Amino acid sequence: MANPTSGPAEIDIPASVRADYPLVRNFLRRLDLEATTEAQEGGDETVLQIINSILAAETEEELFKAQEAGVLSAKDFVNQPFRLKSENVSWRRSNIESSALPFFAIMKILDLEDGEEKMLACGGATFMVVLDKLISFGSLDRPEDSDQGRSLQITAKRTSRGYDVLLLKPFNMNGARKTDGAST
Repeated sequence: MANPTSGPAEIDIPASVRADYPLVRNFLRRLDLEATTEAQEGGDETVLQIINSILAAETEEELFKAQEAGVLSAKDFVNQPFRLKSENVSWRRSNIESSALPFFAIMKILDLEDGEEKMLACGGATFMVVLDKLISFGSLDRPEDSDQGRSLQITAKRTSRGYDVLLLKPFNMNGARKTDGAST
């Protein structure tokens, strides 16, 4: 992890990625510059928001709801439609050694099933690259979409090795996911 006073640490990019995959190398370097750590932010903002919500609760119902808040794993949000804007995506450094990439995404979303804002985290390599490309295309902030962002859905695809890979897909408001990747 980076020293918060000296800025981001240079990530260790394997030689094969440096030489053979310049787009991947550039993606990793850019995320390294954009990613924040809890130390750089002065603590975990999400934890402070949860504690604040618990302390602000005026009824038992509010209290129990507040303690359930927090960052949800994207794998626990599969097949649930939501809206996302690019300004509500941030990149964080990961300290999980088994991760394919040393980063993960935190997304503030609007859950289309209950109308509540939620925080999702995902560190899946394919998911993060697709999310990054959607941001670079301007696809999360299109004028024809709601001011609350693009309608999306996370799906899971089983690999030949038995792992579930999370994929980000467009979601149309009629309830059917588009399968061709075309704009909604």
